[in-house]
Amino acid sequence: MMKKTPAKVKTITLSRLYNTGNYEHFKVELTADVPPGESAAKVARGLGTVIKALSPKCPVNMSAMDDLQRRLNWTAEQQEHCWGEKWQEVVEDNKKELAEMQATLREWQEKRKVALDMMDDLTAIEDDRTPF
Repeated sequence: MMKKTPAKVKTITLSRLYNTGNYEHFKVELTADVPPGESAAKVARGLGTVIKALSPKCPVNMSAMDDLQRRLNWTAEQQEHCWGEKWQEVVEDNKKELAEMQATLREWQEKRKVALDMMDDLTAIEDDRTPF
């Protein structure tokens, strides 16, 4: 009687379709060969992690960030005229909000950069070298 050889996955393709709004979409599709002796599940997890990190959707509303920056560039007289007696508190709140938005944007950009770098070496995912 012949011994049955289990089927092995040799290639994995994962894709994700992102809705970017206004009836527009952005598709990310990655294909990887499973090296001999490597776990197909490990490769699939790696591809999934990279695809998730490549999300084209910026987590920051860039228009709102620009508006905050523009308001912070107003003169003190303009700010007081617009926001009244508590204008200094509003300015400080706006500065904090802008700093948070900028930090979120930098974090998103860094994750995307790392994901692109990982496309050459999916083992980085298992080595805990990823920020996500």
